[in-house]
Amino acid sequence: MKRINIIPFFVLLIVSTLLSMVSRSVLAQERQGMDLNEAFDQAKAYYNARQFDKSQQAFEKLLSRQLQSLTLNFYLGQSALELKNYNQAMAAFDRVLILDPNHMRTRLELARLYFEVGQFQLAEQELDLVLTSNLPDNVRQNVLAFKSRLEQEQKRHQHQFTYVFGINHDTNATNQIGADSEFVINSPIGEIPLSGNKEVSDWGLSQTLIYNHFYDIGELRGWVFENQLLGFHRWNRSVSQNNLVYLSGSIAPTYLSQTYRLGFPVELDRVWLDSEDYFTSYSAGISLRQSIQQNQAIITSYIYRIFDYDKLDERDSHSHILNLGYRYAMMSTPVTWGVTLVNEIRRQRSQQAIDPVSLDEMQLRFDIARPVAEKWRLGLTASYRQIDYSSYDDMFASKRRDQITRTDFNVSYQLSSNALVSTQFGYVSNGSNQAIYDFDKVTTNISLIMRF
Repeated sequence: MKRINIIPFFVLLIVSTLLSMVSRSVLAQERQGMDLNEAFDQAKAYYNARQFDKSQQAFEKLLSRQLQSLTLNFYLGQSALELKNYNQAMAAFDRVLILDPNHMRTRLELARLYFEVGQFQLAEQELDLVLTSNLPDNVRQNVLAFKSRLEQEQKRHQHQFTYVFGINHDTNATNQIGADSEFVINSPIGEIPLSGNKEVSDWGLSQTLIYNHFYDIGELRGWVFENQLLGFHRWNRSVSQNNLVYLSGSIAPTYLSQTYRLGFPVELDRVWLDSEDYFTSYSAGISLRQSIQQNQAIITSYIYRIFDYDKLDERDSHSHILNLGYRYAMMSTPVTWGVTLVNEIRRQRSQQAIDPVSLDEMQLRFDIARPVAEKWRLGLTASYRQIDYSSYDDMFASKRRDQITRTDFNVSYQLSSNALVSTQFGYVSNGSNQAIYDFDKVTTNISLIMRF
């Protein structure tokens, strides 16, 4: 009987098994590669959409599988930097530079990180390294501009001037509330009450000059002084009693950190109307801006203000003003918006037979802005104010209450790095339980703004 040799069958079985294992391994690697590519594309999509919290999480997961990836570490660092997670960003950028010390994009981002945390000398060192490499002309110019800004930031004294020239039109400059009645005009210090007459449509010119001075006490921020001088002049064609000159000076010892700004402003203001002395105000307070995340901040302040009128002693008063605001920049789109709540309690400083100034005011304001195209920017502001006056009016047998809604639409165009043109359209509706104070108006303003 012929014996069958089974060895070839075993050899064939082993070879077949090995080939099957290799084939499965290759397929698994291909599938893993496809999964990695899809995961990277998704993480990059989050990053491009400015959803940096999601992109950071996605790149962290990818790095757990490819820790030595230069690209993954770079985008992780970018995402963390945008979220102001500086320690994570620093660690990711360090890993990139270990893999490639000449990765200039990373050195640029590292310079930005150092700049944001106030380490200006380290930021400048990174920029110097970048400038030693062969850069395209446009990139080199941007780096040199960044370095110039760093050098400016390291100066203890910093100065900036802003000049604004405006053309204004008001369809109801006296607020249409009858002879010997009160109306208000807007100024940099707020609304100023005046005696009015019949409705007048008027246009005028305005000029504003602002000087900002910044003095850094320490080498890396900490305590600074933020000082400002402001001058404002408005000339009106028909309603000369609205002609206004306003001067203001303020000083604010301020503490700066990476996440908050705490200031203690003190201010002196002087107002002239139609070339005559009108009033002086003095104020002091405390302000705080606290960053919650890279794209969110809370802004709050308290101001105590005293008004001294030159000829109208019955208007002498003092105010407690509380301000609470929230700012949010959307990560997926270049839209910023904010909401602000303001409460003012104003009281007459001496008892008079007439009490026209004691009041409680609450204001709610919402604003939103968005850049469009390259140099255009649109903005919308809507506000609601309720003013409750303390004095009792025998003629109306009530205390006066005004409810004011205002909507402003703004369009601006950037002419250059230090100049822009702005156009603003506003609608004001003032309703009151005392009918003579009901009015509405449309305002238009065109301004040229220059900084130098």
